[in-house]
Amino acid sequence: MVSHPSDGARGSLLRTSWPTVLVAILAGALAAFQIGKVHIALPSIRQSFALGLISASWILSALNIVGLFIATPVGTWSARLGNKRAVVLGLVLAAAASAAGGFAPSLNLLLASRFIEGFGYVLIVVAAPSLIVETTGERELKLALAGWSAYVPGGVAAVTFLAPFVLAHHTWRAVWWCNGALLLIVALLVAVVAKPGLPRGPRRQSLGTWQQFTSVLSSRGPLLLAIIFGMYTMQHLSVMGFMPTVLHERFGVSDGTIGVLVAIAMASNIMGNLAAGILLQRGFSRAYIIAVTSMFMACMTVGMFVLHLSLPAFYACAFAFSCVGGLVPSAVMGAAPFHTPSPSLLGATNGLLVQGSNLGIVAGPPLMSFIAIHYGWSWVPVMTGLSAILAAVCASNMGTTSRSHPESSSPQVVE
Repeated sequence: MVSHPSDGARGSLLRTSWPTVLVAILAGALAAFQIGKVHIALPSIRQSFALGLISASWILSALNIVGLFIATPVGTWSARLGNKRAVVLGLVLAAAASAAGGFAPSLNLLLASRFIEGFGYVLIVVAAPSLIVETTGERELKLALAGWSAYVPGGVAAVTFLAPFVLAHHTWRAVWWCNGALLLIVALLVAVVAKPGLPRGPRRQSLGTWQQFTSVLSSRGPLLLAIIFGMYTMQHLSVMGFMPTVLHERFGVSDGTIGVLVAIAMASNIMGNLAAGILLQRGFSRAYIIAVTSMFMACMTVGMFVLHLSLPAFYACAFAFSCVGGLVPSAVMGAAPFHTPSPSLLGATNGLLVQGSNLGIVAGPPLMSFIAIHYGWSWVPVMTGLSAILAAVCASNMGTTSRSHPESSSPQVVE
């Protein structure tokens, strides 16, 4: 595997299509709406179907379970389809599934719609960053990908803020229909505004889906990034997910105030996302950012769950945990173009990162709840600490995976 001189020249001459970058980020945010809408509408759904907590948990996790198993194959397929087309298709699929889910007369049909939403969600989140890479110049690439990494906290925070206005006058079904309409609008926007991406560097002869999957999975760089991403989501989504419970049980905070506090903490993650892009643009080490931030997050959980802090001090730790933690997803997502085995495998590499993140999302909350129930909240930092250590170890080994195309050069390679 060798670097190709003309690729770097092409990357430096490519003019960034900021409209494409912005609509791709908007598509990601609307995809994240499909995660956040369930959290805010779950009480209404439970009342509608008379569901217990276990049944309701399937609605929460259906989207992430789909991503856990199919993200990498979908990434290989989206690259063949074309990343712009894949984003539009993902938005349309998610829109249709959301609208149909709003009419679901039973839990089983609602779950079926959630699985289709999950397929659309995966298409969006693996194809959109590849489209950004293909339409962004070398100098702006790290900043553009930092903006992309804000799609989850931005989308979840926005729907957490907006959905209660709908729920105040309607049931959860109206939230589903509104999401369907918004997804269709953004699909049209992407189709009209976004430029078709051009591959960075020459592509080798196309590999089969299984060959692409095994090639990415056997590559050290993408695998390390996927593990780091999984350890991050295991920390972040678990702590943020149980934050309302702690605020209610320990401090007696009202439900309305809890929603505002959690939404602000989640939204603060965006500041970390953007800060990482600025730091990377200025030459800070990606591995250093990931390692230090991961350990900082674990330290903040000590303040939250071990020390008997007042409510303001507890919330300060939670805010710092989420805000500074936002450096990690930005650093991880932005590393994909530099660590993919070849340009043709960027979609599959992004898919592997999505699978890693979904593994943390699916496994983290049950593990954290098990620890809290059997050992107490004060043992939660053991889980977050081990996750941080594993992420730091993986980050320290990242530098050896991209010697053939260092980050100081354009992220185009051929094999």
